[in-house]
Amino acid sequence: MCNPSLVIAAVSSGIQYQQSVTAQKEARNLAIRQNELAKRDLDNRRANMQAQLIQKTTANVEKIGVAEKEFRRRRASFQAQDTGFTGNTYDTLLANYYDNEGGYRNAVLGNIQQDVSQFKQDYDTANLIYESRTNYVTPVDRNFTALSAGLRFANSYYDYKYKEEIKGVLNERYKFDDKQFRDTNILTKLHSQ
Repeated sequence: MCNPSLVIAAVSSGIQYQQSVTAQKEARNLAIRQNELAKRDLDNRRANMQAQLIQKTTANVEKIGVAEKEFRRRRASFQAQDTGFTGNTYDTLLANYYDNEGGYRNAVLGNIQQDVSQFKQDYDTANLIYESRTNYVTPVDRNFTALSAGLRFANSYYDYKYKEEIKGVLNERYKFDDKQFRDTNILTKLHSQ
């Protein structure tokens, strides 16, 4: 019959193996869930940043379109009127219109370029935030866990054997065939009594 302490050690090692594998699975699943949340957050940030960039760019392009129509209207009305301006004065006023139109357009295009640069910086920042929120997903290591459980059981087994040896349980009992009982005189004396 098997010793109860060895049975308990074997069952304990098996339970510890299962608990260790379960803990590793839970840690892996938690890391996967954390990575999924970080990825979803990154996707939402990117979508919001792109929507803002598109909205700002569209508004700025519309501003350019409205301003360009206004400048054309002013130019046309200036050119159609007989203001009495001639020569350099007329060219200077016309150049001033073109200068104002170009300056406004360049300012709005500069705003668009600045929005694009800010978008790129925010995009890089969002990627860094994503990387800081993600975890390394460790696979479940059944081999090492099984080896560890086996070593725990082996430790319990050899501890049990050592204690038995110390108690003298493993010392062999004298048998009839042992050397000291082979003397026939002793045997005849035992049988005669």
